[in-house]
Amino acid sequence: IKLLTKEAFIPAGADKLLFMMAPVFAMLPPLLAFTVIPVAPDVRYATGLLKMQVADLNVGLLFVLAFASLSAYGLAFGGWASNNKFALLGGVRAMAQMISYEIGMGIILLSMVMSYETVSLHSMAYMQAGATQNAAGVWKGGSNWIWHWGVFTQQLAFIMFTICAFAENNRLPFDLAECEAELVGGYHTEYNSMCFGMFFQGE
Repeated sequence: IKLLTKEAFIPAGADKLLFMMAPVFAMLPPLLAFTVIPVAPDVRYATGLLKMQVADLNVGLLFVLAFASLSAYGLAFGGWASNNKFALLGGVRAMAQMISYEIGMGIILLSMVMSYETVSLHSMAYMQAGATQNAAGVWKGGSNWIWHWGVFTQQLAFIMFTICAFAENNRLPFDLAECEAELVGGYHTEYNSMCFGMFFQGE
């Protein structure tokens, strides 16, 4: 509520269009990546089946990785458009860190692809619930026993993925892109109101 009610201020010398578009570039890709994530089991009703996800794509995991990589552009644009040397350095460092850890994250996720033999997040979720698929493509059964979860079947991959996720979001101890000691606040130094809120939501 505080960020929504604050006045938006654009610094002198900033590229106004890019300055306002950068938070959108930072927030929109993660939101789009959520469209393929199943949030609950399928709901059966009298005339059909309701899948509890916006889009059930056969390439769901690749879709998430593709859109997650696009948010790095928003950070770089925000640093460049601010006309502030500290924001520019923060944007470059954030983009370099995100790209480098995305490579590791993609390789780690290959262990899940090899375990479940699919890149569909819908199928992965049902397999982790212990369900089986019949000839018609309908998932049946499922014990919901937690030992089927990828966290337990791929422990090392889970630990490495968690480290990469912290680095991807510039959180401690990987807060190099936003550290106040050298860069004031990083790529969002000049941002306020809901423009800052969009960067925050994107993370």
